[in-house]
Amino acid sequence: MSKRPVYAVEDPMVAEALGREYPVWRPGAELEQFWPLAGALRITWIGAEQLTVPSAVVALRDPEATALVREAVSHLREDLQRNAPEVARSLDRPWDELAALAVSVAPDLVCRVELPTAVAEVCVDATVDWNSGTLYVCDPSVVDRPSAGGAAIAGCFPGHRREAALAWTAACDRAAQGRTAVGLELAEDRVRRDLEAAEAERGRRLRGVADEAIRRSGENGGGRRLAAANVSATASQKPAPAVTAPGRLPSRPAAQSKVTFRRLVDPSKFRPVADQGSLTPAQSGFTSALSKNGTSGLPQPRSGSAIPQQRTSARPYTTVEQEKVALDLVRSALALDETELRDLRAQHGLGADAVDELARFYELKTYGGAEPDTIQLTPAEFQRAVTSDDFFLVVVSGLEEGTAPVTVRIILEPLKHLPYRPSGNVLVSGIRGAQSLVYPFESME
Repeated sequence: MSKRPVYAVEDPMVAEALGREYPVWRPGAELEQFWPLAGALRITWIGAEQLTVPSAVVALRDPEATALVREAVSHLREDLQRNAPEVARSLDRPWDELAALAVSVAPDLVCRVELPTAVAEVCVDATVDWNSGTLYVCDPSVVDRPSAGGAAIAGCFPGHRREAALAWTAACDRAAQGRTAVGLELAEDRVRRDLEAAEAERGRRLRGVADEAIRRSGENGGGRRLAAANVSATASQKPAPAVTAPGRLPSRPAAQSKVTFRRLVDPSKFRPVADQGSLTPAQSGFTSALSKNGTSGLPQPRSGSAIPQQRTSARPYTTVEQEKVALDLVRSALALDETELRDLRAQHGLGADAVDELARFYELKTYGGAEPDTIQLTPAEFQRAVTSDDFFLVVVSGLEEGTAPVTVRIILEPLKHLPYRPSGNVLVSGIRGAQSLVYPFESME
């Protein structure tokens, strides 16, 4: 095609009709992607602004078709925003302008095309006059047709006309079946609202835990329950003297060296700073969808307690002793005794260290120094956290004297709002920024 002018018409219906009398370039794909070639190929571009409906066209407003179109626009908007956001973003005018379209039926519908050297009128099945906000159709039956009403509506989705035209047909089908379009909800808005609702529910439940502790403390005359007999004996334990091998003299310590003994804090000498723990808000919007299919496969908690026995003493204090001190501090924070918060650390595979009277599970992570931001869950603990709606991750830090403030942090359902990744065990991060109930402790000495 060497003769000029040759036209490229954005509207496919007008292009087909105009092509019967004028040379029209139809590349077989979305025309907008060939726009950079128009100048080099000396193609004359005919845009939507050069198409109008002659005033002589006789048309009658169709209220029923107008109602259908307006409902279909609502469905189209919802569909594209949910399932084809890229197509939705290509819309070159406000959604409200589409929603306000009125339908007029013109049996002898023609479209006027302003060419550089002439004015042509071609017959079309549908077209939109944006100046009057009218969708003209030759018959109401073509409103939902992809090559007619769909093509006319799709003209305002440059680069995505085909997808928009097909989506329009589906939207009209939903509207014709009398389905009411649900209110538009962007995916981001739904996620945000779900996160806010989940955070509010966790906050309510954590406040409930704090209120329970206040009530129990009041019933005990204002004091926290911590039986002196249950305080870990290692709280004030001194390390054993060094043993010198027979036949060897003990080495003389350097005069300037200072021996520092590592000891666990004595929980009986600490109390929560305030009667009520502070509820800290979440500092991130991460969420994790977890499914709970069937039973967890984990054992049920035994009646009574299952307290682990100390077998080795490789350090001045052992892990078992450290956990015991931590558990005593948790009981002090929540005003619970041994029968109300049972120690089940020796029941292996349970996926939790303790359980209370309401069958709520508590998994303790204990640290001699400062509170970490990442902890590890074993496979059983991970499974318990996934399958239980009443799972508390309790991080107790500052358990070694003089290292860091003694703090108890209680996090409800951690895997539903903290990021995690499997690594043999499961690494859960964001501890310090998690929505949680925090009890700082102070020394009573």
